[in-house]
Amino acid sequence: LHQVYQHRWQLLSCQRSEPTKMMPGTPSTKHAMDEKVKQAMFGLLKFKKKDRWTMDILSKSDWLQTVPTVNSREWLNPTRNASESGRVSLQVYKSSQPMPTAL
Repeated sequence: LHQVYQHRWQLLSCQRSEPTKMMPGTPSTKHAMDEKVKQAMFGLLKFKKKDRWTMDILSKSDWLQTVPTVNSREWLNPTRNASESGRVSLQVYKSSQPMPTAL
């Protein structure tokens, strides 16, 4: 969530001379995001394990409870041109948003 919404992937400072800690200003809120998504991101990024959200907590979060659930077969099909018509799984990435940096 942090990488997709805040465009930053490096969250931890892992220097040998000091204990592992969150990078300054992390998690970031520089870019706007829905409050329910922000709540989930902050819960998942808690540094202390006892405070960090589990997948069970995430699945019961306001964010995932308000997102309509649909069967993956009902998702919108990506647009294709003639040269891509034979592709089954991989499609050319087309979006008005920048490509995620992990790809």
